[in-house]
Amino acid sequence: MTLQQIKYFVAVFELRHFSRAARQANVAQPTLTLQLQKLEDNLGVALFDRSKTPVIPTDIGSELYIHAKEILRKVDEFEQSVNRENELVDGVYKLAIIPTVAPYLIPLFLRNFSKSHPNIKLEIAEMQSEDILRELRTGNVDIGIMATPTAEHYVNEFPIYNEPFLLYGRPDEEIMQLKEIDKTDLDSNKLWLLDQGHCLRDQVISLCNWKDKNKSQNVVLKGSSLETLKNVIRYDSGYTIIPALAARLEDDVRFIKPFVKPCPSREISIVSHTFFRKNKLVTLLAKSIKESLPLEISEFIPADNIPWK
Repeated sequence: MTLQQIKYFVAVFELRHFSRAARQANVAQPTLTLQLQKLEDNLGVALFDRSKTPVIPTDIGSELYIHAKEILRKVDEFEQSVNRENELVDGVYKLAIIPTVAPYLIPLFLRNFSKSHPNIKLEIAEMQSEDILRELRTGNVDIGIMATPTAEHYVNEFPIYNEPFLLYGRPDEEIMQLKEIDKTDLDSNKLWLLDQGHCLRDQVISLCNWKDKNKSQNVVLKGSSLETLKNVIRYDSGYTIIPALAARLEDDVRFIKPFVKPCPSREISIVSHTFFRKNKLVTLLAKSIKESLPLEISEFIPADNIPWK
């Protein structure tokens, strides 16, 4: 016996017609008829007298209808309770953000978010993408902000913006004399990369269509950050590729060059486990982030096709 079979039974009882009940249930009549037959077989009784037009319930069918309505009422109450619980978002949540997003995005939205939602407490940690996915799977993190897609079946992904890439280099580098940069202009021997484990490293390698993931400067900065790379480039040589939010300071203007259009970019999303039901929290966080983005990023916000809308 299934809940769907009970719903079909109630629909036929109230409409006294199989075809109308099927239309109301938005299902093909043969499907509805088959499921009712399975219900009757399971119960060992006939629920309807099909020799009459319209069909009429049997005595046992009329008795079971009362119980069926009570079951559906309880299910409805159960679903409403779940929905109310999902709408309650006050509390403490663990938010993980990848290192190439965290230092640039957090200062933009956190103050206004905290002011607008004082009863929501965020415990924020920087984590690389693999760590975020692992902690989501184990339940140690509630939501994350990272580059997507992840291709993980247990992850819900809610895109919030697309972030274009920029070239960051010393002004005296030959490539920096170009007005716009094409990926074919890049020299792997002059391009600084983040250490392995950073998703931005893999995105840059993919952008450049390099098969050898070890191509880069002959010096490797273990555990390096974007800010470390930027400072090395300022006072040494070479260039790197950075996401647009990492070039917000006025001091960065003479060190950046755009790519030719359509410019390469990465998708940044809020991610959660498929079991995480606080959709309202995701909505509030996404709204706060979108409203905080600078103009050069806001034009890359995708259209509102968000599933929680």
